[in-house]
Amino acid sequence: MRLHWYEGDQTFAIELAKAAYNGLQFNETQSGLKAEAPIDIYVYANTNDFKEAILYEPSWTGGQAFPDQNIVILGISDADLDWGRDAIVHELTHVLVGHLTFSCLGDVPTWLNEGLAVYSEGELDPTSQRQLEDAIRDETLLSVRSLSSGFSEVPDKAYLSYSQSYSITRFLVQNYGQEKMTSLLLALKNGMTIDEALQQTYGFNIEGLEAAWRNAIGAQPRAVPAHPTTQPTPTYVPTIVPVGGLSSALQITSTPVPTSSFGGQPTETPARTGPPLELTLILLGMCCVFLVLIGVIVLGFIVRRQNRKGGEHVQ
Repeated sequence: MRLHWYEGDQTFAIELAKAAYNGLQFNETQSGLKAEAPIDIYVYANTNDFKEAILYEPSWTGGQAFPDQNIVILGISDADLDWGRDAIVHELTHVLVGHLTFSCLGDVPTWLNEGLAVYSEGELDPTSQRQLEDAIRDETLLSVRSLSSGFSEVPDKAYLSYSQSYSITRFLVQNYGQEKMTSLLLALKNGMTIDEALQQTYGFNIEGLEAAWRNAIGAQPRAVPAHPTTQPTPTYVPTIVPVGGLSSALQITSTPVPTSSFGGQPTETPARTGPPLELTLILLGMCCVFLVLIGVIVLGFIVRRQNRKGGEHVQ
């Protein structure tokens, strides 16, 4: 781990380095996440400087992790040291998750990725805990499946998404242990969908996880709509069999797009039809004419060449 920071109080940098080291130790012992390579941490002087260095991110973003490059960037001022300690651990955890799950096949749902990051920070802060408790009381919790993709741009919903993800992840780690969490992440790395990975590791899918988690935190069971939300037909992408897997048959995997709970109705995918018969015949005819023209040109070229050779022979 290498820490790079703007010129300032060295004590500030030491505190951040300590937090980062403790975060790495916590992740290794509690979540089974280890650093596979040195990680560079770049700390900007404040959030304004940080935001000038990034593009197309929500306004509430305070840090970013780039697992492929082993880089973390944050904006932390001297006045935000307490927040910075948590933020640096949060982003480091994303890098560690990326190290463990890196694969052309796998995809880690957002609730799990962010849940592990928030869990590594320690207990929820009082404001986030209160927001989670209010959502439990008011029955406004977001569905676990809706948290599998990116979080909302709306700050309040984004904050609740983080708090819920922490609670779900904490439930899994504290009730089933660190080894099963590692098994879940490795199953995702190997190309399983989150439902398949959960089923193999814990014996339930996302709906089963939601039911068990809600029961554990004292929330009401999630209401199931009378008319299920239409799910788009997944696109099946064949995967290449690894060199060492000669005995394995070609596998076909898919990842259905999760349903969002933030409003909006799904749109049906129109049936795909072929071109009209008339257009097909016209195109076929044009191709035939084109081929005939090419043949005439080639034949003329050959005849001319033969005539030239014949003339030279007579002379």
